[in-house]
Amino acid sequence: MKTDRDSDTDNRTEATGEERVLRGLGVAGGVAIGRIFFREPSDVPVSERKLAPEEVADELARFETSVEKARRQLRKLRQRATSFHGSSAEELGYLLEAHDQMLQSGHLHSGVAQRIEQEQINAEAAVASEIDAIAETFNAMEDPYLRSRGSEVHHVGQRILRNLTDRYFQSFESLPRNSIIVAEEITPADTALMDPARIGGFAAVLGGAEDIPRSWHVHSACRPCWVFRDS
Repeated sequence: MKTDRDSDTDNRTEATGEERVLRGLGVAGGVAIGRIFFREPSDVPVSERKLAPEEVADELARFETSVEKARRQLRKLRQRATSFHGSSAEELGYLLEAHDQMLQSGHLHSGVAQRIEQEQINAEAAVASEIDAIAETFNAMEDPYLRSRGSEVHHVGQRILRNLTDRYFQSFESLPRNSIIVAEEITPADTALMDPARIGGFAAVLGGAEDIPRSWHVHSACRPCWVFRDS
């Protein structure tokens, strides 16, 4: 795969023989040659189920348990983030702390509980609906920074849903050296799971230079990163 970092043309693909060229926006400098690792979109599929009255208390408990598990996961990620260099560790720590604060949000807890109790739906459906509602509130804000928090709310919701459904999270810990990660989106929490000895670079569909925190220039200023943006 060749990647033209300097191109200003978005979402363009050319195929000639066995070679495929993807053109995107360069976010961090450098050149990487390695085996591509594709990560499938990680959104958890959710189905709604109506509850019997006697099931409501159990669903509320499932939700609270999944949130506590998510907070433990974030604490572990924050510990790993301390191994990052320079300002990256501090920046990623702030982002993970923001996720933890979202998990503690009274608005999130009361909103999910209300949906479970009043609509009598399962915890997965209640979480998905409440997260979408909160994210839409952020997405409608005029301030670019606050608007970008909508995607962070989505990431937090997906973590809760993975815990509720016992869904495996596809990590990067066992990749061969110089792997090039290609994904729809790579979150700041993902970077805490990247081994700098194994990851040669990464590319994503979502985001842009203005959306990528410094911690995405993972572990070294020479790690390349590209964003292939939708038109």
